[in-house]
Amino acid sequence: MSDVANTTLIASITGIVVSGVVGPSTTAWASRRAGRSQFLRDRAAERQDELRKPLDEAASVLGLAGSRLRQAWEADQAGRTDPELQPWSEQVFTIGQRLRLRLAVGHPIVVAYDVVRERLVEASKLLTQHEGEKYEDAIQAFEAAREHFLATSQQTLDAPITTKEQGK
Repeated sequence: MSDVANTTLIASITGIVVSGVVGPSTTAWASRRAGRSQFLRDRAAERQDELRKPLDEAASVLGLAGSRLRQAWEADQAGRTDPELQPWSEQVFTIGQRLRLRLAVGHPIVVAYDVVRERLVEASKLLTQHEGEKYEDAIQAFEAAREHFLATSQQTLDAPITTKEQGK
């Protein structure tokens, strides 16, 4: 055989191997990688959507705090208890637990929620102790903590959806 025939034969065999084995293998690998990446993005988007519900609920419950504390104070002044206060205060605790199911303990949202809950507890204690001036300061501290929690939550929800694999 001549050198031209050998070169043609080698080129033909190489073409067959590349088109029949290497090409499909590379395509399959790229397809699997793209599918996994899409799955991870979809799952991250799902987790972000799942987080919206407890954050919305937290915003609603914390938004009622001033009214509920005022109702508790009025009930205390009248020598009675407010039946609506107990379920509301339980919701405040329960939301914190629900956030911990979805986020790590050190996540900024969890930390901000813990701070706002602590400020709420402080304000409610001062209210029942009839510490008027200290109570107003505690309410302001609660409202500042609530605003920080809401801003942190909004920032997290508005963040672009990323996966850990995208950094690789």
